[in-house]
Amino acid sequence: MTVITVDFDPDKKRIEDIFAGSLQLVIPRYQRTYSWPKEKAEEFYADFIEESEKAEDNLAFLGTILFAISEDKSLEVIDGQQRLVTITLFLAALRDVLAKSIRTTEAYLAAEHIQNMIKISSTFGSSYSNSEASLYKLRVGIEIEHIFNEMVYIQCDDIRRIKPLNSAEKKVLDAYQYFHKRLKETLERPGLQSAQKIQMADRILSRINAIEYIDIRVTNKEVAYNLFESHNAKGVALAKTDLIKNFYFGRLSGSDSEKNKKMDEWDTLLENLVENTTNMLSDRFFYYMLQSYDGNFPSGSLYRKIKPSMNDHQKFFNKLKKNVNLMIELKNGNTNDPELNRILHSLSDKLKVNQCFILLLALHRNRDMLSPAIYKKIFRLIEEFTYIYSGITKSPGNALEKVYSKHAKQLEDTLREFNKNITVIDKEKISGKLLSELKKDLQELTPNFGIFFEAFSNLRYTNRTNKIVIRYTFEKIELHHSNGLVVLGESFTLDHIIAQKKAKGDQYHSIGNLTPMSAKTNSAKGSTEATQENYLDISNFYSVKKLQEQLPFTEESISERTEYLAKYAYYEAFADILKS
Repeated sequence: MTVITVDFDPDKKRIEDIFAGSLQLVIPRYQRTYSWPKEKAEEFYADFIEESEKAEDNLAFLGTILFAISEDKSLEVIDGQQRLVTITLFLAALRDVLAKSIRTTEAYLAAEHIQNMIKISSTFGSSYSNSEASLYKLRVGIEIEHIFNEMVYIQCDDIRRIKPLNSAEKKVLDAYQYFHKRLKETLERPGLQSAQKIQMADRILSRINAIEYIDIRVTNKEVAYNLFESHNAKGVALAKTDLIKNFYFGRLSGSDSEKNKKMDEWDTLLENLVENTTNMLSDRFFYYMLQSYDGNFPSGSLYRKIKPSMNDHQKFFNKLKKNVNLMIELKNGNTNDPELNRILHSLSDKLKVNQCFILLLALHRNRDMLSPAIYKKIFRLIEEFTYIYSGITKSPGNALEKVYSKHAKQLEDTLREFNKNITVIDKEKISGKLLSELKKDLQELTPNFGIFFEAFSNLRYTNRTNKIVIRYTFEKIELHHSNGLVVLGESFTLDHIIAQKKAKGDQYHSIGNLTPMSAKTNSAKGSTEATQENYLDISNFYSVKKLQEQLPFTEESISERTEYLAKYAYYEAFADILKS
């Protein structure tokens, strides 16, 4: 094992040190943008500004700020953007209160002093020496550059005219307005003389300047990102997606316009993923995508595991784009096969599971190299296992990622040997082996009927999640018994067989007291006692036929019907997982 030593010298500094001098602080375009909500600004004010009756209650330590020293000697902010942006907003708010509310000669001079902190003393060491941005200490990312130009870098005459262009700018404006309001309340307290206001403002600024932090500067960006990940793993929250993005774009070559174009493509791609899928945020997607190739590994190792695949930038982006589009198709049930679409909708919208999409992504990616018939059987197997394991018994999901990623990797490894030179017989063998071995692993995890029946009996129609699962149960029972001919569509409702006034306790909402019925017939029946005539228009439904055999229906019938439905679901409708 090779041990890499990191050459850096942490230094305890104060905020006044970082805002002095000629080095510009640059937030890379590819970092996540400003994301602190107003509540974080309130915490910052309470922790560092608001005077406490106990001096020790006021914080004076900001944590670690990590920089990479660029070739032009500017400092690229690797970790600390949110805090540095927030402090700059606070300085701008204090400057504006002094200049626009107190408006004495001393106030103007104090405001000018703060403006000189926001500005940079010279353009030496700035990568933006030929641009207006070189004048300011903190060079922010493109998402909030407009609002900084409008109200932070310079004093805004009327803050009401500022119109945020995006959610990040809205957060910037919220933080600034909160600081401005609190400072104005503090400095304009009744009875304060002008000199006292200036003294108080000076004390507030001194408190900001005195905040200490650990300053780490490294010349090697690779080291900087590794430090960042290590620091993040110890409790500093940062999305793995941000680390991946930082690493990827920190090594892009080409002109600024070329880089910006690629960054826009990246952002658009992941925005489409989040907007067009449920429960598939970027972090989870990257983790699942990599597991679908390489097998299971701890989520905390994602950044280290994915870095080697990003050496070829274009190849990695093409791979990312392909898998994002495939995941969107899977999550939306948008394939060319109606049965697969039904299964995918069931997994995403009714059972609300995610782990199986590791293997489904690998399957969908390689579908042309698999037997179509067996390919569909694997989807069906996963659906029926998921219903029993996750939908009804709510068994722990931590074991599932290992199973699904194991088979995804085995599939990738096997197919890599063929390099697309694969025959129909090969497809049958590979697909058949995958189905057999996956079934064996899933069978070992499948709860027995006793566990299933206990959970099934406790389903209640009052719970929204249970409502979806109960309806799905009846859909699958009818679909299975009719060999796919009877589909319980949206026009059908679930009717309570015994009226609530006649059923005791929560038995009324038990699945055993429910049956499919058309909305029209359900409305006509109302709360009357169930009769044969009530169900004539849907007497072709298997579950309704079984109900008619139990009429007249009593409270004892509810338990009997619950058991019958559980047995049919477990041993018939969702039984592929049990068959050898």
